[in-house]
Amino acid sequence: MEDRLDPGIVEQYGRDLQEIREEMAKIVVGQTGVIDNLLVGLLANGHILVEAIPGLAKTLAVKTLVKTLELPGDSVLPLGNAVVAELGLDSNARKQNLYYFPNGLTRAMTLRATFAASGDASERQILQHGRANYDYQDNTVNINNHRMWDASLRVPTLPTDEPETVEFLQKVAPGTISFGNVSVRDRDRYEGLLVGVPRDGVGESDQPWAVPHQNALQEDYFKADWPTTTVRVDNRDAMHKRGWTYFRISGQVNGQKVSGSGRIPFFYEAFKDGGAWLKLQVGSLTIVDSYRDAHVSRAQSDPHGTYRPGSFFKGLGRPWMGLHTIDTVRRDAAEERIWFNAEYLPGGQFARRWADVPQPPLRLAPGPGRPRGAQSGTVAATAIPPRREVTRRRAA
Repeated sequence: MEDRLDPGIVEQYGRDLQEIREEMAKIVVGQTGVIDNLLVGLLANGHILVEAIPGLAKTLAVKTLVKTLELPGDSVLPLGNAVVAELGLDSNARKQNLYYFPNGLTRAMTLRATFAASGDASERQILQHGRANYDYQDNTVNINNHRMWDASLRVPTLPTDEPETVEFLQKVAPGTISFGNVSVRDRDRYEGLLVGVPRDGVGESDQPWAVPHQNALQEDYFKADWPTTTVRVDNRDAMHKRGWTYFRISGQVNGQKVSGSGRIPFFYEAFKDGGAWLKLQVGSLTIVDSYRDAHVSRAQSDPHGTYRPGSFFKGLGRPWMGLHTIDTVRRDAAEERIWFNAEYLPGGQFARRWADVPQPPLRLAPGPGRPRGAQSGTVAATAIPPRREVTRRRAA
């Protein structure tokens, strides 16, 4: 006679597993794939080897499982530093920020950052992946229009920044923190780079590491994978839920009429799907930038001056790049060695940004990839008078 399990027992096992899964997810946030595989190994009565880069809660996940099931402590056999030493990684790092650059270091970036608990507040996690911006703390996740920004208005640096740019930022904005530098030769073409910045318990940073990774956005640590009990608060407007919008530009530059339009995506996947583009008419000058090509012409009969794609978006907010608008524009200024200041207006409702910009001549010396005799610089550089005040909403 064939043995069959009692359906009631099977249902009870299912409820028990779900309860274990939910309890573990309260501690090990954003790693449901790891939790599920641990439970599969447990049900199969087998051994489990958990492999991943340091700082992704491998030990925490296993110890949480042991504690939840009240197993003996020697059920966990952690691997020593020798295993990860070949990669030059720090297996003792308490936390780390993860940065992923799917299309080169000068283009889009996604981020997962963890901030230690302070006061009565629990650990905070920021996830800015290919489709939305998440802020998780105290079992509540807020989905926001805007990228993360520092309330002290400190300018963020990235481990992939050029040392000269970081040094300039530290002069302009004292208190700017440097994470160290990851050196990559071909910054525009190196696709699929995962960078980690290990941090100890008090937030101090260690030397960053970098590994090639072609599909990091498919990994658990870049997914919106919160506990099932999490309260979800969606603060996005309809435009940000859609992921992109069109915009129009009008005004004057040096007495010349300016008009134009464009398309701005708010996150990386929207950029992949429809791209970003800009078309400006400045007097008789036509400027076009589609991130596939960029060119300038004065009349239909004139030859087009070609530029590096994305050149004319400099000085504009580019949310799909992974940073808040106020940070993007200030970092653009730093790359051009333009001094700036940022402060709150009375009441703290807005952040005000000052930039000292020399008035550019009509034609500048050609830069990399620009034809000699073509107008250089960016839309922002030609449109800003010698001193300009720019005001942004805090949540822009």
